[in-house]
Amino acid sequence: MGAVSGVRASRSSLHDTLWVMRRRLRRLGARARSYLKLLTISPAEWRHLVRAQLSLLHARYLLSTRETGALVSPHEGETAPSDSSRLPHARALALAVRRASAFGLIRPTCLVKSMALVSLLERDGLAGGRMRIGVRDRSGTVEAHAWVEYGEEVIGDFEDHVASFTELTDVRLVRKGDG
Repeated sequence: MGAVSGVRASRSSLHDTLWVMRRRLRRLGARARSYLKLLTISPAEWRHLVRAQLSLLHARYLLSTRETGALVSPHEGETAPSDSSRLPHARALALAVRRASAFGLIRPTCLVKSMALVSLLERDGLAGGRMRIGVRDRSGTVEAHAWVEYGEEVIGDFEDHVASFTELTDVRLVRKGDG
């Protein structure tokens, strides 16, 4: 009877191992398909992707070197109006940040992604991009999230995800030398 139990246990163990391997192969296949999609993007999209990766690295560096409270400040005054004709360019930059986040050197937080996207928008002369920070209560745990809006549209994030957060304030990045 003990031998039968041992065979069942080994079959169960083998089944579990095969199931785990099958799941890992599926994930690997999905990841490979995603990487293959990168081969089809245009030279302009590659430039955006490289710039987004550099911007993410810079934002991560700023986040790790600045003192708590010295990274963002409440945005006071009027935000420059966004140019709706430039919205496709803003969306392209947001896509580049999303791709660099998924396939790049680091897996950044939402704050780092938002900082990088706002910096790219500013560098490309796209006035009107705003970083937003919100919170929500999830089963007694407070969760925070950062996202970017250009005009009235959320870019680089999902509208329904952002809608689940209560916005705290409109913030701006504090640049070196700002008071």
